[in-house]
Order: sequence, then structure tokens, then C-alpha cells
Amino acid sequence: SSNRGNYLSERKVEDGLSELHRAVELVPEFAVAYANLGRAFKIQGHLEVAEKYTRKAIEFDPQLAFSYSNLAVILKARGMLKEAERCARKAIELDPAFFQAHANLGLILSQTGRYEEAVLAYRKAIQLDPTELSAPGDVVVLFLRLNRPKEAIEAYEAAMAYGISSYKSSIFYYGIALGQLGNRKQAIDVFQKVEERAKRWLEGQRELAAK
Repeated sequence: SSNRGNYLSERKVEDGLSELHRAVELVPEFAVAYANLGRAFKIQGHLEVAEKYTRKAIEFDPQLAFSYSNLAVILKARGMLKEAERCARKAIELDPAFFQAHANLGLILSQTGRYEEAVLAYRKAIQLDPTELSAPGDVVVLFLRLNRPKEAIEAYEAAMAYGISSYKSSIFYYGIALGQLGNRKQAIDVFQKVEERAKRWLEGQRELAAK
């Protein structure tokens, strides 16, 4: 959908910033350029500047769902959860098929302790795009917080079936869910895998430090 804007690669943030600044100098009302400036500064951790540029994007194009979704993330990081939720919902209103906006809403709702609502938002995001959810481990954790280990296991295994590598980070919670359901041997196997991965990671870090 065209109102999602153009995502700026994190690897090209520095080059992108100078190009985007030139773009808004040439076309002062270039909303997508302002939106990507906001994203770039968010990546760098300059949240106040990111908010300023993202609001500018919305001022010039209030139909740009990407801007509202990005502003939701920025405001969440700044602790402004009520407005962050409103922005995420506005992004969904503008583009109901924008999976990232649903995922962002889930993240905001979980941070406010509204876990049931957060699960619904994440499920919608997964339904829209099961291969690209930005924070896939969160939905597994949410089910555990709701004391629903069976659904946590189902969510983890469904994601792994799609080959989503980022779900591997939630394997620890998968092990907890298995243990809660009494599958102790399988849970132990999972925790052993977690331990092996941690050892490999440490070995790699030691090798890097020795160079």
C-alpha cells in the first residue's frame, strides 16, 4: 500500500539522512522524506528529533499510515503510552492490512498490562503476515503471562514452521510453557539447547575479543 511510506534501511542511515535533508530542502512538503527522517533519528535514539520530523510528515500527509505507526513507536519509547496507542490505531484505521501497525499496537497494549487485547493485536499481525512480525517472541510471553501455556507452545511452533529465525529468541519461554504443561523431558531438552547456544555465543565473543 502506497501510504506505508518507504522504509529506510538501518545500514544506510547516515547516507540516507543527508539525502533526505536535501529532499526536503528541494520539496519542503515531501511527507515521505520527513517520515523517513523520523525513522532514521529513531534508529539513532534521538527520539525528540524523530518525533518532530514524524509529526511534520503527518502535517503534510495525514493519510500516511507509516507515519502514525512510526510515531506510535517513538511515543511508546518516550513513555507516552496513551497517545502512542491512538497513533497505532490511527495507522490501522488508515491501512487495516498494515501488519506492523497491529504489531506495534500489541506491543503498546502489553506494556500497559492489557494482555488479552495485546494478544488480539498480535494475532491480527500474524494473520496478515506470519513471516515478518517484528517482535514475535512477545506473543509467546503474553500467553505465559495469561497462564495459557498451550497457546504459547502453539504460537512458538507455528512460527518455527514458517522458518521465522527471530522466534528462536523465545525458545526459553517455549521451554517454560512445556514445563508448565508437565512435558518435563522436552522442557529439559529445550533448556539444554538454550545453554548450548549461550556457550557458542560466549565462545564467539571471546574469539572476537582475542583478535
